[in-house]
Amino acid sequence: MRALAAVLLAVFAAGAGAAESFGERPEVKSFIGELVERHGFDAAKLERVFARAQRLDAPLQLIVPAERPSWQDYRAQFVNENRIARGAAFWKVNRRALARAERKYGVPAAVIVAILGVETNYGRNMGRYRVVDALATLAFDYAPRASFFRGELEQYLLLARESRLDVFALQGSYAGAIGIPQFMPGSVRRYAVDFDGDGAIDLRRSSADAIGSVANFLREHGWRSGEPVLLRPTRRSLPTGASARAIGSTSSSPPASRSIPRPHRATRSARCSPWKAITGSACRTSMSSRATTAAPSMPPRWRILPMRSPRAFRAPGGSAADRPRPRPCGSGSGAWAARRPRRRARRSSGRARRSAVPSRGCCGCARRP
Repeated sequence: MRALAAVLLAVFAAGAGAAESFGERPEVKSFIGELVERHGFDAAKLERVFARAQRLDAPLQLIVPAERPSWQDYRAQFVNENRIARGAAFWKVNRRALARAERKYGVPAAVIVAILGVETNYGRNMGRYRVVDALATLAFDYAPRASFFRGELEQYLLLARESRLDVFALQGSYAGAIGIPQFMPGSVRRYAVDFDGDGAIDLRRSSADAIGSVANFLREHGWRSGEPVLLRPTRRSLPTGASARAIGSTSSSPPASRSIPRPHRATRSARCSPWKAITGSACRTSMSSRATTAAPSMPPRWRILPMRSPRAFRAPGGSAADRPRPRPCGSGSGAWAARRPRRRARRSSGRARRSAVPSRGCCGCARRP
């Protein structure tokens, strides 16, 4: 029994020390000084707050990026019969507040209902961690985003002072998000609204305040009524096979947004292929002073020549100096070499040697028979 009592006493002492650890840390004392200077906080009160704040292990474990699930698995977590039924019931109970928010802010009721369902399943999963503990843990023990969480901790202390809340009474997510819409403290101060007219903003117990706050948040971030919320993605594949297909605009003056700089042969090294330079891909080059001038827009109807490696391009009407020149292909064979004018002096000797070379070039392009 004495051994058990000693163990329990040691555990209790360790827990008490952990609870007081924030107040003794130099970075916390510096943070308190900044709050006193910027916002006029009472330094003694903040010291007592951080002396009681506890370091939590769960936020540090949960905030680490995990392996991303597939879209099918992720969608199944939020779009299922149970959540759809709860969303329909939430919509029915709060139809007047949703209609009023749609009229005032221009955000459809369906969008608001969907957001609240994804965030907390309509208030069922609002978090179980003290907000001050979660924010203090991430602000001082999670270096990758310490600046962000220190800012949110500052906003939370201001929110508690303005609303006359007990700093230790409010619970939220492991990251410090609050209420049905899971607003961070800074978002609560900037975008939360009293939508039920009771004189106070309560995102944990008032569905109307949550509805109005989400709609106001979206409007303040640029929501425009009547515009689409999603676009169907399209992908234009490059031509393959023996037939050449046109890419780009067919008009004589392509839009400025589709302008692609055309490389100059004097401004790129041999390690930069014309394909990478034309498309703007990452290219390891040693650029000369001539590359600093503005590049012309892409001429109309750029088309790829029928070859397996997309290195040879030409533009109708362009001069030879403006055309990108590919790297040499072996001994001068390949589709590009086949299109260069042959010298009369080598015509006869070239025909004599042609039967002795393979039917394929070094890059896989077909040689002419």
